[in-house]
Amino acid sequence: MAKNEVNWVEYICLFSDTPVMELKYVFEIDKSEIIYDISYQWVDVFLREKLTVDGIELLSREGSTANTILTEVKNYTDIPKQLLFLRDIFFNTRFRGQVKLQKWFEFLSNSVYMDMCLKSATQYKGVDLSLRSYMEESGTKLINDFFEQYHFEQRIEYNKKATGNIVTLESPENQIYFRRNGINEPIPYEMESLGKAYRILSLLCVSLLDLGLLEIEEET
Repeated sequence: MAKNEVNWVEYICLFSDTPVMELKYVFEIDKSEIIYDISYQWVDVFLREKLTVDGIELLSREGSTANTILTEVKNYTDIPKQLLFLRDIFFNTRFRGQVKLQKWFEFLSNSVYMDMCLKSATQYKGVDLSLRSYMEESGTKLINDFFEQYHFEQRIEYNKKATGNIVTLESPENQIYFRRNGINEPIPYEMESLGKAYRILSLLCVSLLDLGLLEIEEET
């Protein structure tokens, strides 16, 4: 089960002078507008949450207190400071009777978080997003068609042997190679530019997978 309490301090912008972090998410599910607002104040630790569907308020949380129509209990007064209350409600009720919210969380469960600093991608459902895993399952054709369509000056290969004008590389297992246009030499995935290699992984996630929300934390 996902952890409901969040260490919000980890997500504070180090270059901001304001003590408040505000996030607003807007979704369209079954032609309904779902808006989820979060506001976190790290001075004195104060968390706000608000959820509306087509302008109707379903949840309003201010610090340790909240009002909601999503549970049998309508008023709460002892919510832990770091607890993400909406997620806690979901795990306790699965949004019984709230079909649009159920579809919304199903969409969110397909979301991908990409950390550009660590060059990693993770999905809530634990799907393997590695380039090698994709190659094993689907091969190279769709990626190379994508490269050609959008004028990337390279192709990708997945073989045990790759031969160029000067170099021949062999391995007992299939390996990932790049081959830049005009340079007929195989470049192992590990030796390619990290920026380009990770951008390729990002494009795979966006273009080739059935995703929910894509969240990218950029390098600073």
